[in-house]
Amino acid sequence: MVGDSQTVDEGVHLAAGVSYWRTGDFRLNPEHPVLWKLVAALPVLALHPTVPTDDPSWAAHDEWTFADRFMHENRVPTMRLLLLGRLATALAGAALVLTVFWLGKRLFSAGCGLIAAGLTAFDPNVIAHARYITTDLPVTLMIVVTITQLYRFVHAPSPRTLATLAIAVVAALLTKFSALYLLFVLPLLLVLARRKYILAWSVRRTMATVLVASLLGIVASYGFHLQRIGDDPRVDQVLRQRQDIINAGRVEQQPAVARWLIRHTNDGDPLRAAIEWVKTVPVPGYWYVRGISAVVSRSYWGSYTFAFGQLSDHGFPWYFPATWLVKTPLPIILLLVVTLTTVVMTYGARRKRFPAAYWFLIIPAGLYVALTFTSRLNLGVRHLLPIYPFLAIAIGSIWSLPALRTRLLRIGMILILLSVPLSTLSAHPTEIAYFSEWTGGTANGHRYLSDSNLDWGQDLLRLRTFLSEHAIRDLALDYAGTARPDRYGVRAQKIDRERPPTSGLVAVSIGNLIAVPESYQWLAQAQVVGRAGASIILFRLD
Repeated sequence: MVGDSQTVDEGVHLAAGVSYWRTGDFRLNPEHPVLWKLVAALPVLALHPTVPTDDPSWAAHDEWTFADRFMHENRVPTMRLLLLGRLATALAGAALVLTVFWLGKRLFSAGCGLIAAGLTAFDPNVIAHARYITTDLPVTLMIVVTITQLYRFVHAPSPRTLATLAIAVVAALLTKFSALYLLFVLPLLLVLARRKYILAWSVRRTMATVLVASLLGIVASYGFHLQRIGDDPRVDQVLRQRQDIINAGRVEQQPAVARWLIRHTNDGDPLRAAIEWVKTVPVPGYWYVRGISAVVSRSYWGSYTFAFGQLSDHGFPWYFPATWLVKTPLPIILLLVVTLTTVVMTYGARRKRFPAAYWFLIIPAGLYVALTFTSRLNLGVRHLLPIYPFLAIAIGSIWSLPALRTRLLRIGMILILLSVPLSTLSAHPTEIAYFSEWTGGTANGHRYLSDSNLDWGQDLLRLRTFLSEHAIRDLALDYAGTARPDRYGVRAQKIDRERPPTSGLVAVSIGNLIAVPESYQWLAQAQVVGRAGASIILFRLD
């Protein structure tokens, strides 16, 4: 936490959270629900930071400019804001480990819980994202907590256990929109559970209670405010973009859904009239609905993605499985192979009854993975974090199976388990840039992935250390991130890619080198003289 500079999304999350507390207005960053931003911002409020609501970016709903002002022009130093804001996520990481232990113990055994907790605690991806003000690790915690509460409800149905289940679902839905998939996971697990247990509550009654609680919780969290859709500047912005596409003659270049909408929203069309009417309707919890629409839109359009040497404007369908393979420690992959083989041998070949406990792992993880194939938003392994705890519990489950009762097999499994921390240590302290051993490790990560898998703007403090240790004063910098380098003690001239320098020392974020390689031909003959952290490469031109 102390060694990483501000990553790309952190400023927006923290600035939005503080603005929610101060103003009760949720206009900033609707792409993520409010809960975790409120939690992260809570300790920061004790410092009485400046909230620049008088800046034009507030009126324009410009979250990035507003966050830049908040983080870098505040009366409170930038790193102090970051460290206090990051505390909540670090605590969520600890809570995740404990919750994984509890669920593993209840599903299988204490040995399973201990192994699963250890794998979670030493997973480099969990460690990396347990230090940032983002929603990826918190939503992982909320999803696992929801499954634990569902397990409690299934085994002891009562108004109390149903209430805790409903609260867990509401918390998950208010942390990140990807948690909406729980509304499909819960009925599936309840139906499967009814085959084994006699539930006092029907599936329909249980889900109705959860859905009502979710709606009330969401509306209450957004302050029961009624927001007119037409008051959101994004609505008019979308309509202007539609007209720009028509004026530029680019209608046929758009995806099929966009083409249909453009053609059926002319003045006088019924759909256009309906849109104009809807703009006048006050909506409770509007910013939550708006956030869902933004996420669906981004998932549909996709993102500019680099993966395995290829660049795409709309992502790759195979992105997440491939990302999991290169970002997961090799010992964990080996343990999963052993787990799958052992479970098949135990329950398949011998035709034993498959334990119902495994469905509490297979359904949440399997459905989540299936949904990743529908998204073109390829931003990193952090979007796969919710499956890691379930995989860890599955690995721990084989500890009590007959196949592992021989001393030799147990010793072998223990040795593989002990190698997980060693694998993670190879990337410390830049776990965000961890790559599996079979890829060649962090040093070769740029050949496979970028973005939050490698370069998320986290290495400015390490660049400062490098410059100090080598007594470097003159530097040209091309940094990929939202932080201001001078706020981290990096004094450098910004590189103009159109008129790049011809001599001296330059530092370039590896994310920029990957994203726009044609802009760095002038570095072809330069000598690499060092690397700050995992993401900033230093070159000498002369």
